Amino acid sequence: MSRDNPTTRAHLQLHALRRVYPGWDIMRGRENGAEVWGAIPRFTITKPMEAAGVKLVIRAPDCHSLAPALSQQQHLAHMFRATTRTT
Repeated sequence: MSRDNPTTRAHLQLHALRRVYPGWDIMRGRENGAEVWGAIPRFTITKPMEAAGVKLVIRAPDCHSLAPALSQQQHLAHMFRATTRTT
């Protein structure tokens, strides 16, 4: 398979995102004829985390838009967990 093939490139990008963000279920598909990339966290998002901006689902039109969104969400989740303690 050639890396110039759009499908092959998308599979490689998907694989790379899954390696970088193992705490997320990352997928790509089509919706109404348009390509859609998405991610769902594998960790529980509490109401306070959601209120702090951690999303239950991230959607983007391509991997180049999904990657920074995942990075931001990963950072928010990490910062939230690092600054809250359970008693």
